[in-house]
Amino acid sequence: MRLRVLPALAAFVGVLLSAGAVRAQPTTVRADTGRAPLPATARAAVLGPLAPAPVPALPRARPQTDLSLLEAAPSYHPQRFWYGVGTAAALDAGVTAALASIWYDEAERTGFHFYSESENIAGSAADDGWLDDWHTFVQQDKLGHVWTSWHITRIVGGYGRWAGLSPSESALFGGIVSTVFQTQIEVSDSFSKAYGFSRTDALANLVGSAVGGLQVAYPERMDWLAAKYSYHPSPYYGTRTTGVDGGGPLGYLGNAVKDYGGATYWLTVRPEERLDGRARRVWPDWLAFSVGYGGDNLAHAISGLDYDNVPEGESNVHRREFYIGPDIDLLHSLDLPQPFQAVLRFFEFVRLPAPALQLAPEVRWHWVFY
Repeated sequence: MRLRVLPALAAFVGVLLSAGAVRAQPTTVRADTGRAPLPATARAAVLGPLAPAPVPALPRARPQTDLSLLEAAPSYHPQRFWYGVGTAAALDAGVTAALASIWYDEAERTGFHFYSESENIAGSAADDGWLDDWHTFVQQDKLGHVWTSWHITRIVGGYGRWAGLSPSESALFGGIVSTVFQTQIEVSDSFSKAYGFSRTDALANLVGSAVGGLQVAYPERMDWLAAKYSYHPSPYYGTRTTGVDGGGPLGYLGNAVKDYGGATYWLTVRPEERLDGRARRVWPDWLAFSVGYGGDNLAHAISGLDYDNVPEGESNVHRREFYIGPDIDLLHSLDLPQPFQAVLRFFEFVRLPAPALQLAPEVRWHWVFY
C-alpha cells in the first residue's frame, strides 16, 4: 500500500508546485477587456488543435542533367524531345529516299490521282471504286500498313516516354508521327502512274496507329498483344514477275517489302499477361501463341487474270494461308541489363523461326516456319 501512495503523493505535490508557479507570475490586466490574459500554457492547450499543421519540406527535384542516357525523364525534357524530332526528320528523309529507289525509279510521274483512277486500273477488272486496291494481294498490303503504323507508333511513343511525356501525350505523339510518315508514302503514290493514293491504305494506317497508341497509353492492359512479321522468299523472288532485283542486302530488303507471297503477318498473344495466381506462376515466361496470315500465288496483284509471264507450273489464282503455332517471347523472359533489353525489343516486331500448323489452303505441319 505504501508503494502505491508515494507516487500519488508525489504527483499531488507536483500539481501544487506548478499552480504556485502560475500564481507567482505577475498578473497584467488588458486595457480593452479588463481581464487578465490566459497563461501561456492554457492558451497552448486551447488553441493548439486549431493551429495549422506545419508544412513538410518538399523534396528537391532532381536536376534533369543528372539523368543517365537509359533513364526516362520524370518530366518533360525539351532537349531530348527536340533532338528526337530532328533525328526523326533526318531518318524520314533517308527512308523516303530508299523507298523512292525501291518503288519509283522506273515509274512514270503524273498528277495527283486515286488508285482507282490510275490509267491501268480505271475501267478494268481491278477497278474497285473508293476501295482502291483493297482486293489486291489478298489484303497482304493492308496488313503491312497496319503492322508498320502499329510499330512506328509504339517506337515513337516509347521515345516520348523517355523524353518525359505522359502516356497519353506519348501515344498522341507516336500516332501523329506514324500517320504523317505513312501519308507521305500515299502522297508519293498519288503522283505515280503505276500506283495512286489508296484510301484503304490510309484507313489501314489509322487502324495500326490507333492500336499502337492504345498500347503506349495503357501498357499494363495492352501488353499481352503483339503484331509480328516473318519472311521467306516466295517462288517469284528475284524474277521478272515481281520487278524486284534479288541481289544484295537492299535487294533482299526490297523483296521483303514487296514480295507479298513470302510475307506472313502474325498476331501474338502472351497468355501469361492475362493469367492470375497459380496459373501465372506455372506458365513459362517465354511461351506465347501466334495466329498467322499469308498468301500464295501472289506474283500479280489481281487473282485469276491471265498473264503471259506467270512461271510455268504455277497458278495465277490467289490463295489465302492461315497458320497457328507457338511463339518465343524473349523480351519478357530474359532478365538482361537495360542496353540488351533495347536490343531484345527488336523481337517484338518479328516472329522467330518456330513450328507452325498450316490450316489453309491445306492442312500441313511445318517444323520450322518463318
